[in-house]
Amino acid sequence: MKLKHIIFIILGILSFSLVLLVGVLNYNVESVNNLILNFHSFSIVIYIAIIAFAAATTLPINVTLIVGIFLFSFSEALLYAFLGVYLGSLSIYIISIYAGRGILKDYAKSRSKMKALDDLLHENKMSIVMLFNFVYFFPSNLAHIVAGYTKLDFWRFSFATITGNFPNIFGLALIIIGVSIPNYYYLASGLAILFFMTAIPLYIYRKHMRDILILAFSYKTYIKIKRAERLLKNKR
Repeated sequence: MKLKHIIFIILGILSFSLVLLVGVLNYNVESVNNLILNFHSFSIVIYIAIIAFAAATTLPINVTLIVGIFLFSFSEALLYAFLGVYLGSLSIYIISIYAGRGILKDYAKSRSKMKALDDLLHENKMSIVMLFNFVYFFPSNLAHIVAGYTKLDFWRFSFATITGNFPNIFGLALIIIGVSIPNYYYLASGLAILFFMTAIPLYIYRKHMRDILILAFSYKTYIKIKRAERLLKNKR
């Protein structure tokens, strides 16, 4: 957590410095586009590296994806973003292979989450990694940690990461385009992709919903949801 705070502070300082620099040098969107055209390969490497860093540290990639869609073509931004996510996921997977159970404890930070994770790991580990990758609101880093900790085969890890993350990134990119144009067809399509990518795995694993909610949020959140369900039932 301390490292995350330091990262956020550094990014904040860099962002503020960039705003000042843009103001002093009188840069605009056209100037930035010209700069990217002149250093296109370097811009791609930087963009992929930022996405990979965000994916590895659970920082949101939404903002970076928005910038990428406006700076590159839609297909390019999608490809580079996916490559960055995969590289970030791969780094966590490799680290987890050597870190062992300790990295799971560091992630869980509570007995309730650790117990929920242990309960889920009694199921097919490939299925659990797929579940963690597919569900949009789930911290996908846990999928890569579990894959590394359980020493899931590299090709199975890659398959789970690709099939789980690409549709979500594509759906998110459609939403960004739909809002910016605006185009309600793109917006609705993106929302539909994210909804079904989340709803279908959750329905399949509905008997593990308790553990899923505890891992995705917290035990307190799970208790609040159960209380809300009881209140709704009583009103009926």
